[in-house]
Amino acid sequence: MASSSTASISQTAPLDPPTNAQPLAEHSPLLASYNQWIRTLIDTIDRLRNMRIVTRPIQLPKIVVVGAPSSGKSSVLDSLAGGIGLLRSEAISTRVPVFINLENRRGLESKFSLLVEEGAVLTKEEDVTEMIFLAGLGIEELSLVVKKAGVPDLTMVDFPGISEDGVDGERLRNKIMEHISQEESIILCVVSANDDFLTSKAFRMCRDVDPGMKRSILVVTKVDVIPDDLLVKLITDIDGSPYVLVRNRLGDESYAECRDQERMLLRTHRVLSTVHKFKKGIRCLAQNVVRIQGAIISKSIEKILNQINEAISLNMPTSNRPLQTGLKQLLGLAKESLIDIISGRESDGSQDENKAKARFAEMTDQCKDELRSKCEQIDVEQDFLEEMIKMLSEAEAKKASLKVSGVDYAFFKILDKKLDKIFPLLVDFVSKYCHCVTDAVKYVLMMHIADPELQSAAMKAAENTIARMKEQSVARLREAVEIERTVHITLNDAYQEIWDDFSEGKTVFLQTLKDTTLFSDEAELAFDLARRVISYWAIVRGRLVDNVAVNMVSAVKKLVVWEMECEILNKVSTEINANLSG
Repeated sequence: MASSSTASISQTAPLDPPTNAQPLAEHSPLLASYNQWIRTLIDTIDRLRNMRIVTRPIQLPKIVVVGAPSSGKSSVLDSLAGGIGLLRSEAISTRVPVFINLENRRGLESKFSLLVEEGAVLTKEEDVTEMIFLAGLGIEELSLVVKKAGVPDLTMVDFPGISEDGVDGERLRNKIMEHISQEESIILCVVSANDDFLTSKAFRMCRDVDPGMKRSILVVTKVDVIPDDLLVKLITDIDGSPYVLVRNRLGDESYAECRDQERMLLRTHRVLSTVHKFKKGIRCLAQNVVRIQGAIISKSIEKILNQINEAISLNMPTSNRPLQTGLKQLLGLAKESLIDIISGRESDGSQDENKAKARFAEMTDQCKDELRSKCEQIDVEQDFLEEMIKMLSEAEAKKASLKVSGVDYAFFKILDKKLDKIFPLLVDFVSKYCHCVTDAVKYVLMMHIADPELQSAAMKAAENTIARMKEQSVARLREAVEIERTVHITLNDAYQEIWDDFSEGKTVFLQTLKDTTLFSDEAELAFDLARRVISYWAIVRGRLVDNVAVNMVSAVKKLVVWEMECEILNKVSTEINANLSG
């Protein structure tokens, strides 16, 4: 709970009643970036697979971690996953390859199970490391299935440390090479800051299979335990490789405590505070992993589109192949025009196309301004003071049954109401943005496709694709709002600034409360509540508004670049074949 002198939103209690609320420590750093970027790409693959043209399976990216013994490999994976019990004792290390399958179970009880020869063995999070150690005796590999809220659907592979040069060491290196050589593997090469990464066997193996380090990240652990001069030398040496500096969990630290300590270290350390923010911290590592995931999945989608075009060409009668080829060329031109209009990029388009570009920019800017204006109105509600006093009185009446303080209860209730008010505004923005996209699509299809029947079929396919994009966008938006109801945290410096600004007006605020029925101590509580609500809501509102705008731009880009052409070609091919068979 926020005290009267220090702004702290990450320590607030869960919403009352705390049925399915998840504490911050259970939410993976990968999750936010994963939902924002990767989820939309996987939705595209699922949609393309459902078209039943592509029969070959698509291998989704997995994370493979390699490094020397005790370099912190398991700790890195545990931190990325949001704390899943992989690190409990330094005396226990990974003995066999462990394949970790993460499954998001939002709102459900967490489940941990080891897959061994006898079948699945359920275990508790606190016992995961010991169970892996015991189960790993005498077998070649293990699978751990983690079903938990706050993790992405993802596979991670934790290999034992590379050290031995004998038969066992050679067998392990061959197994590692088998996995890191696969194009869909994201390689985390973990090196302790105490070691020379240039002589690291793991680093040399990464360079052998990925010379350009396009899908590899050098993760430097234990950066808080070496002298400053050696740390400066290390950073200079690794500057030519993609790297991230992280801090490992120590002793009995909880996941949340470790992340707090890492943030403090990276901000205050004489050397680490000067390192670029995109090269330090677990959150940064998660963003880099997601970036590589997106690049790998995008390549898979391109392969699928090529397969679809090949399938359409093979299934279409010879007499109609020129039509199909011509349609592909027309759709290529339409896609380029649509990209110009939606992105606003400079081009040598016609006067009509430039008008369409200006029209789209004007309409979408109007949508954004309208959303921003309506959301800001929630900040300045006239009845805020009355609502706040009402909630404090309600909390006082229920205090015997409450599991949180009165101020916490009122804070969560007010936040919940504000989220109820902003959600329909965000959905309305999605609807209006999709309408703008529909208008732009209609324009380019009419401009590039003259044949009425082809034009009609193409428009129907495009409308279906846009409707699906809208449905998926609203679903992601609903999930984002639900997360805001149960997870209360911000790393945004603006929170402290708003908190401090509001604190300076304490005297005026308390003067405003003189005519109310609150006693002096209740007035102090009201001030604390108002400060927390105003400071945090400004962050939440900005976060939701920014996210919905970014997600819509990302979804439209995906629609234009990948989905729409594929959908139109498939529908036109289906209609032509249906007409021929009829």
